[in-house]
Amino acid sequence: MVAATHDVSPDHPPVKSALVGALFDAWAEFDLVLSALTAVEMIEPWFGGSAFGWTYAHVTNNVDAWLNVRFQQFAPHPLIGGQNFRFGGDGCIADWPE
Repeated sequence: MVAATHDVSPDHPPVKSALVGALFDAWAEFDLVLSALTAVEMIEPWFGGSAFGWTYAHVTNNVDAWLNVRFQQFAPHPLIGGQNFRFGGDGCIADWPE
């Protein structure tokens, strides 16, 4: 059985999987919410948890690990593939690459 085409935002082409379409929608919503935050709000831990900036980097780290490393057999991205964006990491970058 083939899933019906799921229309996502105009920035993305239609996809045949409702699950993939929902994932694209979630990423778009995540970007929308985070784009409204200030730089200070991005690095503040909320209610004893993680800062939004760390959460964003953590999700990006997972996407890099799943799509690029696991499925395409690429090397992890040198910045976002680092341990500091995984569980237990501090989310800090001491020296941004040029």
